[in-house]
Amino acid sequence: MIVFGLQIILEVIFLLGSGLGFDGKTLLRILLFAISSSGIAVSLAYVFKAKVNVWFISIYLMVMITFAITQLAYKNYMNTYFSIRTALSKAGDVGDYALDFLMHLRPHYFLVAIPIVLYVLLVKKKSKQYLGVFEKEKWLSLLVGALLVHGLAFFSLSWWPQTTAAYTLQELYYRPVQLDSAIRQFGIGRFMMRDLLFSLSGRDAGVVITPEDPDDPIDAPVDFTREIDDQQWRYLAANETNETIQMIDNYLLNRQITPKNEMTGIFKDKNLIFIMVEAMDYVAMNENVAPTLMKLMNEGIFFENYFAPTSACSTGDSELMGITSLISVPGMCNHDEFYSNRYSASMFELFKNHGYFSSSYHNYPDVYYMRNIMHRSMGSQAFYDFEALGMTNFLDWPEWPSDIELMERALPRFINRDKFFSFMISVTMHNPYERDTIHTTKYFDEIKAIYPEYSDFIVRYLSTVKEFDESLRLMMAELDRTGKLDDTVIVLFGDHHMLRTEIEVMDEYTEEFDRTYGYNVHRSPMVIYNSTIEPQVVSNYGSTKDLLPTLANLFDLQYDPRVYLGVDMISEEADHYVLFQDGGWVIEEGYYNPVTQVFEPNPGNEITDETIIRYNQISRNLYQISQAILD
Repeated sequence: MIVFGLQIILEVIFLLGSGLGFDGKTLLRILLFAISSSGIAVSLAYVFKAKVNVWFISIYLMVMITFAITQLAYKNYMNTYFSIRTALSKAGDVGDYALDFLMHLRPHYFLVAIPIVLYVLLVKKKSKQYLGVFEKEKWLSLLVGALLVHGLAFFSLSWWPQTTAAYTLQELYYRPVQLDSAIRQFGIGRFMMRDLLFSLSGRDAGVVITPEDPDDPIDAPVDFTREIDDQQWRYLAANETNETIQMIDNYLLNRQITPKNEMTGIFKDKNLIFIMVEAMDYVAMNENVAPTLMKLMNEGIFFENYFAPTSACSTGDSELMGITSLISVPGMCNHDEFYSNRYSASMFELFKNHGYFSSSYHNYPDVYYMRNIMHRSMGSQAFYDFEALGMTNFLDWPEWPSDIELMERALPRFINRDKFFSFMISVTMHNPYERDTIHTTKYFDEIKAIYPEYSDFIVRYLSTVKEFDESLRLMMAELDRTGKLDDTVIVLFGDHHMLRTEIEVMDEYTEEFDRTYGYNVHRSPMVIYNSTIEPQVVSNYGSTKDLLPTLANLFDLQYDPRVYLGVDMISEEADHYVLFQDGGWVIEEGYYNPVTQVFEPNPGNEITDETIIRYNQISRNLYQISQAILD
């Protein structure tokens, strides 16, 4: 009972400290799982002598405590929990960040270590009741009892069924892909065990797609029909012998063909500079700090309900999603897992098929992501990283290269091409913002003079924003000088919000909306700019997965909308929603919280349970189909 009590203390402290909380149903389930796992651990421990017994239980508790503290810290650091798959794939790449990660451990995280402190104190008293010394013949009875309780705990998964959730509790138990929900439903100790087994078992191939009910078609006043000849695809699907590939084909073939619209082809044959901006946040939207950025935002097609969902490896996964319109598989670094795949329907390939020179540029070396391989896999005809661009004077973390130098060295490599699609990945705005670096201090005094009331943390961030803005100013001037400005479209989107920043801090410096509401921490400024168009604001909801089909329509590229998991964000006939890795989603009417399993409507809106079930099914289907495609 002592070890059980200590584990329950750990579980309750974790759930309260994480903000996940619990109710009577989840607490009962966690109690049952804690009884079974602690009982099994104790029964195994008492096979050994007393001294080894103590060490065994100590290790059992310390493993859970370490895992719990690391999860709390990672959630604070990256705004997501991690799967052991992530830890296994990235363990060798985080050396530069280890000290910074440790520095961001909050004191209250260590409250989950109370159980080991109590255990040590109890052991020091050397009392048999605390040591729990049993006669050897009783250890089997304890083990059998623990296994019986485990059976009851597993049976509890069928109690209080989740009628609107994307996964039943049994499914989530075996496939803990919605990390927040799995931790809250089973407890951090049981989640650790299930996630370990799931990670070591490999990616499961037993994906079952349940078709969701389609939206009612909207009558269009003008015939914008998109003609698709899919006879060969249907023939291949009908004769496919691989069940997984056939499932993928059948699902995609039955998706909606989003029709053309009044915006189709407005950028036909123009060039495209597609920029993924490191940590571009609404806090950066400041005329005095970033005049060029704000010019593009104010004079282009601005998407006011665009989101940049985070993941285990947000930058790399956002890159993959933006270029392929796939959805990153939860709990793993997709960029690392799937960098050698062949992405024949990527944005690189689409533009290349229309006579564009498709290339990509990044002012950082391949020390964290395998971009040299990944970009070739995605169809880039030439990828230039830090070394290939001829950049020198590389400085170790926490310093980051300048985006000005990125522009200076990248632009000459494509700007004189007849038609170009150039994907650029910036880096200067990367955290940390709590310390002085070359770029957090470069414009610090200038910005502080304008905003003396701003915190040093925010001023440092804005200093990096100004450096990026200067790179935009250089780019615009060069496009103008070469006569390419009117014929070039510029897209700016963020890989994620300001990571390692308190949501209350972001909310304080965001004027446009409440950052603390729902998933608004992930709302991100996104714009499509061309000097020849009129400003426009798009209110439809969208995210990184929707960039490719939106641009494909604007450039009137030959593509089949069903191939892409995203949709054209401008289309009024598409179903617009944003998916998050924890299983939540956002639509115009409100947002769904998968942890509480409650839909929170925006003022004046309500939806039915059937609609909740439908979007949960869409979420489940798209994550599973994306995993099947990537695998």
